[in-house]
Amino acid sequence: MAIEDLRLAADLFRPIHDRTDGVDGWVSLEVSPLLARNTVGTLDAAKALHARADRPNLFIKIPGTSEGLPAIEKAIFAGVPINVTLLFSGEQYVAAAEAYLRGIERRITAGLNPDVGSVASLFVSRWDVAVDEKAPEALRNQLGIAIARDAYERYRTLLESPRWERILNAGARSQRLLWASTGTKDPKPPTSYTYRRSPYPSP
Repeated sequence: MAIEDLRLAADLFRPIHDRTDGVDGWVSLEVSPLLARNTVGTLDAAKALHARADRPNLFIKIPGTSEGLPAIEKAIFAGVPINVTLLFSGEQYVAAAEAYLRGIERRITAGLNPDVGSVASLFVSRWDVAVDEKAPEALRNQLGIAIARDAYERYRTLLESPRWERILNAGARSQRLLWASTGTKDPKPPTSYTYRRSPYPSP
């Protein structure tokens, strides 16, 4: 059922995907969360779901756990577009980006097309939920934004690095940093980070 639903969604977004040359118009289908600590199982499931869905604008979601990172690298090398999920810090984002880079670099070395789509999904609001009872009122709903700002700075640094420029020059595309879980989960308004002023520059 999930595969059929995602096929239909992918078909609906396909005109956007085609019009933006594969930048937008993606949908995501996740591997079983029971595989989060299983590298081999995650890689096998990612390949199988990608093949069964048979849509060019379908990401397979793999968590950015220590076991998920090698699966991400190998899936990218196999040509499977990946949405790296469950990222909570700048350090985790960098580890996920480097897994993507290694997969692309291996494709370049092997003479394969390096144009394999990927996004890295950083979860914003979970930090604020975790410290809700501890943070003073003036700092409510601030930690997630601070974490996102740190990750964004790391993202920009990576994009401007010689290593990233090499893969772009070879025909790869940037792995995009995606903001996930942007609702504040706070019962008091505002309900979204995008509807309030932040002390940090907006990416």
